[in-house]
Amino acid sequence: MFEFCGGENIFARSKAPYPQVSPEQVIVRQPEAIFTSEHAMANGNMWQKWQQELPAVHSKHVWALTSDWLNRPTPRTLLAVTQVCEHLDWVRTHK
Repeated sequence: MFEFCGGENIFARSKAPYPQVSPEQVIVRQPEAIFTSEHAMANGNMWQKWQQELPAVHSKHVWALTSDWLNRPTPRTLLAVTQVCEHLDWVRTHK
């Protein structure tokens, strides 16, 4: 999905199909945008403590994706693709 929208999944080369990602792994990779789950965003300002270390947080390029659109491949998955593409377009135009 990220590649389709012109982005790069920084964990695409992971050996695990669904890697468990730690904040430290994200800091090492320095993403320009972060997509997380609604559940993770419900935990408040989880990413704010990393504002100085992460360009995505510093630039407010952290978004929650609607889990229902991603968990099962259905026509609603296209809504998630649209959401990701719009956010990545925003990042590209606001560097």
